[in-house]
Amino acid sequence: DGSGSRGLGLGLLFVGLTLAYALGMLVVGFLAASIVFLAAVFALYRPRSWVVAGILAIVVPIVVDVILRELFLIPLPSGRLF
Repeated sequence: DGSGSRGLGLGLLFVGLTLAYALGMLVVGFLAASIVFLAAVFALYRPRSWVVAGILAIVVPIVVDVILRELFLIPLPSGRLF
């Protein structure tokens, strides 16, 4: 029926996105890489609302960044470019 191969393809794309995200953090930092990663994941899995997906792709990484850096004092990758 082909649905298995589609699921495998999406899974492999997700793994590739995750690897690109990890490498991207080294270059552009946690915040920028997280925004791009979430936007790419939403694009891959086609959300019902692109507006909500766009808002979440921006707001969630900012909130996580603030919580980890300010509340828990965890240093996150700042990247080489920023």
